[in-house]
Order: sequence, then C-alpha cells, then structure tokens
Amino acid sequence: MNKRISQISSVVQKYLSQKILQDIPEDYGLVTVVDVIVAPDLKEAKIYISTIDEPSLEPVLKLLNGKSSEYHWELKKQMTVRYVPNLHFYADNSLEKINKVEKILEEIKNGA
Repeated sequence: MNKRISQISSVVQKYLSQKILQDIPEDYGLVTVVDVIVAPDLKEAKIYISTIDEPSLEPVLKLLNGKSSEYHWELKKQMTVRYVPNLHFYADNSLEKINKVEKILEEIKNGA
C-alpha cells in the first residue's frame, strides 16, 4: 500500500472512530472501526466494523451506511485531497475466521 493511501486510511479511521462514538446509540453497545481499506484510485473505501453484541451489528451497519454520504462530505471539508473516498460499511468477521481456524487446529491436534 502506498504512503498516500495509508495516510488517507488512517485519517478516515480516526475520524469515523470519533463520529461513531457520537452517532451510535449506547444501547447498541461498543462499536469499533477495525479496518479501513481505500481503493488505489481513492474513490471507494471499505470500512470494517465490529460490535461486542452480535445482534446489534446489522442495525449498526444500516445506520452507518445511511450516514455514509454525510460522513463523506464532512471528510471532504477536512481533507485537502482531490478525492475523498465514498464510504461503505461492512461487518468485520475476522474474529469468526480466527475462531474457525483455531477449532480446526484443535481438532487436528486431538485427532493426531
């Protein structure tokens, strides 16, 4: 990843982490921005989020994707780059994948 994309990812992640704390109702629980992946052309960004409470993830994603254009325009005011990426929010399932791999490794260990 080049330096410019990395810097934009970092700024977007920091901004969204602060905004989410303000915009997400407390009853949804803790919401975390896990990763921001900006496309090489800087026009799109995938934001991966996680929640402690699994059932609250879908409503949080719906809320955040509904606010994505608002976040885009606020970032555009703050950043001095030609393109501010359009934001798309997704569930981070990396913990689920880690648990699946650990389970498989445990099964292999016990079966051997």
